[in-house]
Amino acid sequence: MIYADLHTDTLTTVDSLSATSHPNCFGALRAAGCRLMCFAAFLRLERGHLLQAALSHGRQLASEATASPDAIRVLTSADMRRAALEGKVGALFTVEEGAVIEDNLANLSLLYDVGMRMMTLTWNYRNSLGAPNATMEDYAREGAAALTRLDDNPLTDLGREAVREMNRLGVLVDVSHLSDGGFWDALAVSASPVVASHSNARAVRNVGRNLSDAMLAALAERGGVAGLNLTPDFLCSGEEDVLDYAIRHVLHVWQIAGEDVLALGSDFDGMTPRAPLTDCSSVPLLYDALCARIPPRVVDKMMWGNFLRVFTSVCG
Repeated sequence: MIYADLHTDTLTTVDSLSATSHPNCFGALRAAGCRLMCFAAFLRLERGHLLQAALSHGRQLASEATASPDAIRVLTSADMRRAALEGKVGALFTVEEGAVIEDNLANLSLLYDVGMRMMTLTWNYRNSLGAPNATMEDYAREGAAALTRLDDNPLTDLGREAVREMNRLGVLVDVSHLSDGGFWDALAVSASPVVASHSNARAVRNVGRNLSDAMLAALAERGGVAGLNLTPDFLCSGEEDVLDYAIRHVLHVWQIAGEDVLALGSDFDGMTPRAPLTDCSSVPLLYDALCARIPPRVVDKMMWGNFLRVFTSVCG
């Protein structure tokens, strides 16, 4: 079993990805069968200096992946395939927060040059590109009730231009964290498949961070993928079995949108996990549990082939 993971915040939560004490370091990922990890620069808008922080994280990932015996820096699908052939972790740089461009589309090229190949248009803030379904202010005011908020705000004019420029460069447009209105705008504007790197099925767990059946179907129709997010709040409510609900989400997405839209976007190190899905060492358990319910051929597409297809199409 090998897999690609479309989202982790590990890059911005540890000092070194080679630190063997960390459960999602290069060595642990390699041992777990990870052959492509999308390492996100998770940037909070209120802290400012976003562009410089992102560029620094991109250079850090490039340096660490190049120096590590466990990893390969990934810029193209050929690098992704090479990582699988050599049994190493393919390290791909992504950005979580479109405000990183600081209102200047030319900054997308700077980010591309340090290796960025995927970017979410928003996080949990309104920015110059668009809005999420719920903002940090909503969560502060409403608590857990904000999880079910929906927002029809579309992308801004700059947001639409950013999508077009990302298409031109060969950067994946990531619609996780985006408002419902922004989601539909991104699909309408993008000439390339888009991805929801870490979003589940709203019909299984009714929160705004997940995707409706119509969204899942549209994403599949456009050739995109949705990565299964292992955050407990997005899988289920209360203390329900997260592994059982992870399987329920996959089964639902498969039924509604087909096998080609399935992917994995764990969000490890970006949330508080719950056993038994706690870190990358849990992915083989998830794989085996899925294979007990779904043909292994379909699970293998979810874990590797579907994102390889999209990455090849958009990034070369």
